[in-house]
Amino acid sequence: MKINNDIPSPLNRGVELDRLCRRYVAGELGSDELLRSVHGIAKRDH
Repeated sequence: MKINNDIPSPLNRGVELDRLCRRYVAGELGSDELLRSVHGIAKRDH
């Protein structure tokens, strides 16, 4: 799924977080990478 820049940022953020969580559950991401990614998303938005 590609992030669409035409839709509002909170929806993009939800899509990104959903993708990260799915990758974590699938074992593609470790907890450190998950936390770092979530922190990066939060930092970018503020």
